[in-house]
Order: sequence, then structure tokens, then C-alpha cells
Amino acid sequence: MGEAMFIKLRISRSIVASIILVTGSFSGVSQAAAQSTQSPTRVEQGAITGGTLRVALRRLHEYNLLPWDNGWIGLFSNQFESLVKVDENLKAYPSLATSWEISPDGKTYTFHLKRGVEFQDGDKFDANAVKTQFDALYGGKLARVEDFANGDLRQLKSVDVLDQYTVQFSLNNPDAAFLTNISSVKGSIASPSSVNALKKTDLGESLKGTGPFELVQVDPDQQLVYKRFDKYNWAPGNAKHDGPAYLEKVVLQKIPDPAVRAGLLTSGQVDLIESVDFNDIPLFRDNKSYQFVSVPEGGVPWVWYFNADGFGTNDIRVREAIREALDVDSLVKNIYQDTAKHAWSHIPSTSNFYNAELEGKYTNNVKKANDLLDEAGWTGRNSDGIRTNAKGEPLELVFLNRGLPGRNKYFAEAVQQSLRDNAGIKLTFDNVDSAQGFAKRKENKYSIFHTSVSGYDQGISFVYLFSSTGVMNFTKVSDPALDDLLQKQAQATSPEERARTLQAIDRYVVLDKKLVLPVTEFENNVAATSKLHNVDTSFIAKRRYVGPNAYDLWIE
Repeated sequence: MGEAMFIKLRISRSIVASIILVTGSFSGVSQAAAQSTQSPTRVEQGAITGGTLRVALRRLHEYNLLPWDNGWIGLFSNQFESLVKVDENLKAYPSLATSWEISPDGKTYTFHLKRGVEFQDGDKFDANAVKTQFDALYGGKLARVEDFANGDLRQLKSVDVLDQYTVQFSLNNPDAAFLTNISSVKGSIASPSSVNALKKTDLGESLKGTGPFELVQVDPDQQLVYKRFDKYNWAPGNAKHDGPAYLEKVVLQKIPDPAVRAGLLTSGQVDLIESVDFNDIPLFRDNKSYQFVSVPEGGVPWVWYFNADGFGTNDIRVREAIREALDVDSLVKNIYQDTAKHAWSHIPSTSNFYNAELEGKYTNNVKKANDLLDEAGWTGRNSDGIRTNAKGEPLELVFLNRGLPGRNKYFAEAVQQSLRDNAGIKLTFDNVDSAQGFAKRKENKYSIFHTSVSGYDQGISFVYLFSSTGVMNFTKVSDPALDDLLQKQAQATSPEERARTLQAIDRYVVLDKKLVLPVTEFENNVAATSKLHNVDTSFIAKRRYVGPNAYDLWIE
């Protein structure tokens, strides 16, 4: 390779619309994507079989090794597969299903399954295996950290076996995001034997899937080793080749420090790293011995959520004052430079649902911020210059922080200083782990929470985040009118109707109720040796995370 490789992939709004046509429209009995079948045997000329791929990742898993509890982590795509799959353009392809039909009312999905598929433990893949999986997710032993009954499978009524290779999903109501849900890592199907043998205390290392690699070694939270599944011969429709994977083995190491990851790549100790730090990008982008690949992160931007039932932020005037006291645009440009852009909406600008009318609606009006705080009764000042109310209570807002990696920490500290200087607001960071954060959210001991819900269908994100029963309702909003809008988008029968409804929800949370502060739209990236091929396929399409998806990768 004579020059450095720099690949930057973008998703256009028109491309995003293609997935909506599959998941959000019920006008036809059979969707176009569902009718496609796997092409004749695909071969990549010059590809080399064998070798070990060594990868340094910032994390391996959060809770355990169950893909349904770690749906934002892409490494599980090597071990498990789902009924359908999407590519980087969000076009749906058959995976373990060869085709599917959707009833005109959008409440029945009938899947025709691939034949000859085998799990890594020898179990046969068929309709009974699919039913075993989804029954376990909905109310059985796999209904653990994630509440599937109120989340991804909230509309699921039953899963029925029609014959050995035909399975039917019946929904209580139309769900425009149903195919999106089951195409994700959370739609992974494991062998019935390994599911039935699983104990609640198990980490999940004994689970077996149908994917191109089998998990063979686990050093908990340190290293995972995968071996090629040589019987694999049922690649999804968007793969570059058929048959077993090229690589013989994949070794994933947890290396949280980005500088250490970069050093491992430059010293030849690993072949691929994820989440390259801003300062290290020139090492790989401008060097012919390496390649640098960057893609927009899917899903919701990085957003700060105001607790509508929290101290201070229970007043809409305080929530609006926080936004007006900040020059987010300048902070993002100075801190992130070309690795992120200012987000104005709760929907990314790459989405077909994006509403540009939200841009510039709150823009560092410090006088307005202080007038709002005066109006809200925060008219006093203590000896530290922090505003106080009539009771003498300081306007101290608790920012529940379960981790601010890299430049996010610099941004949060800059906000902390700006709020103090511009508006007399004290922002206090309460640093917690996941369990502590969950407990404090439940106990309502915070004013602001932050997260980025990457990769979900936008409608799914809104339901999780803003419905009265949402499993991620950090704002604690409970509004029947909003719940009605959320239900309307979920049951929309056309892409246009769904887009209008999602934009209405976005206006409600961003402009009308001022429940959120959108911050940045990030990019995910990897750097790799120039000897590694098809690096752009290492991203998990819908989530835009690095698995790495290793099936099409090969190394010289």
C-alpha cells in the first residue's frame, strides 16, 4: 500500500430512510429486503486464510458474557447471529432467516429459516431453537439486566412454531422498530442446550451461537480468545465472502488507556485498536504502515439529561438557564476539534428524522440565563458567589457521573466553570459505578445525568428515555401526552408519519420542556496495521461500534 489509508464513512439521510422502509411500513405483505436471497458463492480474490488477529479494546463487556445484557458491545457478533442483519447503509439482509413476511396490519412477522445451520455445540438451528431463545428473553432465565418485556420486546405476544423451519412472531400492536430490535446483538440466538444449562450465577462463557467464531478462552475482564468455527457456511447477505472466516483466531484484550493501545499498535504487539485518542490520530492517519478508519456513531448524540424531579432542575426556568449560560458551540470546537460536532437535537444530523429547525434555539445568552434564575427565586448569593433561594439553599446541582472518558471530562469541567462564572450555579460531580448510578437514579439523588444511547432506532431510544415506564427515563418525565406520541411513532404505518411524530417528540423534549442539553455527535474510529484487510467491515453497522466484526477480515 503506497500511501496512508484514511477512510471516513458517512450515512446520508436518504440511506437511513431505507431501514425505515423495512421496519416502519406495513403496506405490503412481503418487504423488498425480505425477498432477497443469498447470492451465489462469494470469493474475495487474494484473501489469505489463517493467522491470529490481536485487538486492543477499551472494554470487553460490562455485566457478563451474555449478548442480551451487553447490547452496545459489538464483539458478540462474532459468536452469535440474529434472524436479520443490517449493513453500514442500514439496509436489511437475511441472516439466519432467508426471508420474511409482515402482515398488512403490522402485527404478524413470519420468518423462513435457513436450513443446514448448526450451533457450535452441535445443536441444530430450527424454529424450536428460535422459540426457546425468545421465550427465555421475554419471561424466562435470560430476562436479567435488561427488561425485555418493557423494552425491546414490549409488543411481543407470542412466538409460534409453524413447521421446522418457519416461525411466527405475533405482536399485541404494530411495532415499527421490531425488525431493528431483533437485528441487533440483543437479537442473538444461542443454542437451546446452552440456554437451558445456563445458571443465574454463570458469566455466560458456556453459551454457543451459530457465528463464525467460537469463544474458547476467558480471562474475565482481561482477555477473550475466539477460534474459527470451521463448519460455518451461512454468511449473511451483506458479507464479502462465503464459507468459514479467514482468520483462525481472534484475541481481544482489554486496554482502557488509549495511549497504551496506541503504543501496542506502533510496537507491533497488536494489529488493531479502537477509540484512537485525538492526539494519536496523526500517528496512523499520516503513516503508510497503518490505516485509520472513522465513522459517525449511530443513535442518540451525547446528551445531558435534566431530572425534572431533581433539586433545582425541577424548575423549567433553571433548566433553560443552564443551557443559556453555556457557549456549547465554542466549547465543542475548542475541546473536540474535528473529532466531534455540536449536537442541537436529540436526533443525530445523519438521521432522516433530524429536524434542523432546532439549530441555534439556545445560544449563550448569559443575561437571559440570569434573568430566568432571578425569576425562579434564586436571587441571593453566598460567600462563594453561588446563588441561593429564600431558604438560603445554594443552587448546587449534582451531576451523576459514571465515567467521563477523554475529552468528555475536559468538556464537563469547562461547563462546571462556565456555570459558576456566568450564572452562579455550582455543579458537583458525583462519581459512581454502574450499580451505584442505578441506585442513585432510583433514589432521585441527582439533578443531571449523561449518556449516549448509541445505535438504537430513534423511536426505541425515545421510548426508553422518555416514556413514563421507560427503562432509561433519566429525566423522570411522566406525561400522558408524550406517552401518546411515543405510542403513535411506534405504530406508525408510513415512514413519513413516523418522521413527523419523532420530530414532534424531539421538539417537546428539547424546546418545549427543555429536558435535555444535546452536546456532541461523536465519531468512532479504529487504527490498524496496513496488512489487515477489510478494516471498514470491523464496525457493527447499526451501532457503529467496533466488535471487531472479524468475519471478513484477513491479514497478510
